[in-house]
Amino acid sequence: MKPQAIGIILIALLAAGLGIFLGMQFSKGRSLDIEQLSLLNAVMMPEPRVIEAQPLEATTGKTIDLTKDFEGQWVLVNFGYMSCPDICPINLVELAKVQAEWDKTQPYYPLQVVYLTMDPARDDLDTMRTYLGHFNEDFIGARAEFKETQKLALQLNTVFEAEAKDDDGNYIVSHSDSLALINPDGDLEAVLRGPQNSKRILEALNQIIPTQTSLYHLSAALLPCH
Repeated sequence: MKPQAIGIILIALLAAGLGIFLGMQFSKGRSLDIEQLSLLNAVMMPEPRVIEAQPLEATTGKTIDLTKDFEGQWVLVNFGYMSCPDICPINLVELAKVQAEWDKTQPYYPLQVVYLTMDPARDDLDTMRTYLGHFNEDFIGARAEFKETQKLALQLNTVFEAEAKDDDGNYIVSHSDSLALINPDGDLEAVLRGPQNSKRILEALNQIIPTQTSLYHLSAALLPCH
């Protein structure tokens, strides 16, 4: 048999094997148990919600846009601020556990945590980069003007407001406790309501992400140069 023919056969076999593998991955848990997700504090959008594009300054040194710069990846958006005395650092600890476990167990479904500050007046990128590095060096910090961040947060089912300053000029930011799950197309897929817990988050993600990842995006994770 000619080498060229052998090469064609090998490529065909590889493609067939990859197709079977992708089919197995893609077929896992296709049906979503909405009631079970509700017990995990996870709320699916009736249809993925299109998000209005919003440029964000990021700790990567580049401007990012949640709607288009993470194609092929799932993004978990966490709103917080570095002066937060309680919920925000606790959530980051839980998200660090989630990211570490997810990377080990679900390598074919890339997940990126983005920390979007609700206090851009005090949270600069350099400090945020150092701060997030204490939890996970792969976390991306992002910021925009306060009003623009509020506008984006509303689209992601999160609300917050800066309280009045005290006599020393200090203030807190009152906010809801939820995580926004954005799908590989840049649309809002689900909201994970607090209080946040790594085990519960992982259970929800394991139900949602494999069932809602298209075959196209799954193959993109395996063949990034396709």
